[in-house]
Amino acid sequence: MTKIPKMPDGYEASEAQKAQKLRFKQATYYAKSVIQNEEIKAAYTAKAKKGASAYNVAMKDFMTPPEFYGVQLDQYTGAIGDVLIFEFQDILELTYVKVFIYDAEGVLLEEGEAVQNAIFKLNWQYTTTVANSTLVF
Repeated sequence: MTKIPKMPDGYEASEAQKAQKLRFKQATYYAKSVIQNEEIKAAYTAKAKKGASAYNVAMKDFMTPPEFYGVQLDQYTGAIGDVLIFEFQDILELTYVKVFIYDAEGVLLEEGEAVQNAIFKLNWQYTTTVANSTLVF
C-alpha cells in the first residue's frame, strides 16, 4: 500500500487543491449513496469493467462531466419555436439538461429544460420561447 506523505507544518493548500478535495469528498458520498440503492447500483454495476465495482464507476461518473458533442443550430433563426438539438454522452444516461440562451450582449434571454429524444438517447431537444433579434454565430 502506498503511504501518502504528510504535508509539512504550516503548509496551506491552494484554493484549487481545496476545491478538488471537496469534489472528491462529494464523489465519495455520492458513490456511497449509489451502493445503498439497488436499482442505481445495478445500473452502475452493468457499466463496470472487469475488476471495477459500482462504487468505482459511480466515483468516476461524479468526477467526470458528461461529454458535450455539440449543438445543431441549422434550425435556429432566433424565432420563437425554433429547435436546438444538443448531443451529450455520460457514463449513465443523462436525466436532465438545462439550456440557457443569451443575446449578443450576454443578457440571459431564456432558460428551460431540454427534452430527451425517445429513440436517440444522446440527443436533447429544446424549443425556444423567446425571440433573439441579436443572433450571432
